[in-house]
Amino acid sequence: ECLIDGSYYQSTKVILDKSSTTESCNEYFVGSIFKKQLIVIAFIETILECDQVNLKILNPERKVVFNFCETLLFEKKAPVRFIVEDYYLIVQINLSPFSQFYSIINLFIIDYNKQDYITTTTQAQTTSSTKPFDINNSKCGVSSIKSSSLPRIIGGFEVIPNSWPWQVYLHDGNKFCGGTLINNQWILTASHCVISPYWKAYLGYHDIRLISKVREIRISTIIKHPDYNSTNYQNDLALFKLKTPVVFSDTIRPICLSDAYTAMVGKEAIVVGWGKISESGMFPNRLQQANVKIKSNSECQFFDLKKTQLCAGITDQGNIKDSCQGDSGSPLFTKEGDTYVLIGIVSFGRTTCDGYGVYTNVYEYLDWIKDTIKSN
Repeated sequence: ECLIDGSYYQSTKVILDKSSTTESCNEYFVGSIFKKQLIVIAFIETILECDQVNLKILNPERKVVFNFCETLLFEKKAPVRFIVEDYYLIVQINLSPFSQFYSIINLFIIDYNKQDYITTTTQAQTTSSTKPFDINNSKCGVSSIKSSSLPRIIGGFEVIPNSWPWQVYLHDGNKFCGGTLINNQWILTASHCVISPYWKAYLGYHDIRLISKVREIRISTIIKHPDYNSTNYQNDLALFKLKTPVVFSDTIRPICLSDAYTAMVGKEAIVVGWGKISESGMFPNRLQQANVKIKSNSECQFFDLKKTQLCAGITDQGNIKDSCQGDSGSPLFTKEGDTYVLIGIVSFGRTTCDGYGVYTNVYEYLDWIKDTIKSN
């Protein structure tokens, strides 16, 4: 499978100048995972020797939907435009040994709602009453996939590696949970995860098969919410303190918290994790994502939820999206302006993972989080 070489969301021009002495494959991601769009890719002055090089377009399910060489488009002199209606596409470039490849690829995006061309170098300014804050005075809530508005995960898909640099894989030698980095030394997770005191944190990973002891960080302090109730999962959150602070990078970065309430009913949110991708399915090795919507507590009344809890998911027939076993402690977050804000922590749900997931409402615990960190 291809190694990910870069991301070019909302780029007007990509110049690829490659020379290969070994067989290789590179991928470039185009479009928005969060918002459905019509995507137009125009190949301008493309030169391909198809016995050496091929260029393919893959959909989010990684199925080839366009094969440049099969359609012999390299013989045409006029610019070639390929149009697809989807969330995003993967431009895959395969190089045979000793191939030389030069191409200019122009990327255009058609707005799905307006149905007209928009320039890909400009973006409308967004305003929000949200007040994201960063416990560590660093640049929080910034995805490593620049300018992108980029799914226990049911009905989701594999994320672009390191899109969400605040995602943490937690393991105690027997059990694993997800977590969220909120500053350079503190991780927020679910209280019900904490059975053993011997937890380790792994940051900056996409494929957990690649986890190395060299990059593991021991947890020095575990603080469960004092009022956690294991019967009804009330106050289901805990703070983990890393033994050593982390250095921020494109693959390790905290998410923002917000003083303003942003978990409005009907709002779109993102949940990620390494949990099951079906009720009876396997646990994935690579981080998964689902785009869900906040539900009213009355929609999830069978849970008897309190204001300290959120319900979210997608329950359309044939289109279930939810967290599932193994996603506990992972984040639920939204985009506010130019930053991503943590609004929930995966807590529990029905065993069928049917689109009704329950999350700890982070907003209701901001004072406890700040006071706990300050005193420890």
